[in-house]
Amino acid sequence: MKREACWLGVILALLVPTTAAEAHWRYTRYGMSPAEVIAASGGKLRRGSGAPGPTDGTTNGAVGRFEADGYSYAANFYFRKGRLEEVRLDLDGEENCLRLHEDFQRIYGQPVDFRESIVRHWAWSDRKWGNRVKLMSLGRYCQIQYIALPAASARTAP
Repeated sequence: MKREACWLGVILALLVPTTAAEAHWRYTRYGMSPAEVIAASGGKLRRGSGAPGPTDGTTNGAVGRFEADGYSYAANFYFRKGRLEEVRLDLDGEENCLRLHEDFQRIYGQPVDFRESIVRHWAWSDRKWGNRVKLMSLGRYCQIQYIALPAASARTAP
């Protein structure tokens, strides 16, 4: 009887939806090491350059190509103190960026933030997966940033 109850608990735990405390992007979880991210990619990523990242204190720990939903991206994974903090995807083509913006509007609704100067910035809160999703567009250049929502990153920090 105890054995069946134990298995039932495992099955129920697997069925419970992911919460913001378990924030992630695709096959990664914030807080993973570069080796864990590379392993989780199933061979799609390789070790990054270790160069300083876009945010103070981060470094490029994993890079590769990512393809999904008809888009092909250059993927960069940034780590702070050896733990995943940010995912950036670069997409080329203004028409792709416009289509991606429309896709994000369908998925996430209206942006929670929009700024326009030389670069257009949109931001959404993806509470289901615990991400702050940012889309930046400048002509043919388009970048997506995935960063843990503050509540998620505070709970997953080592």
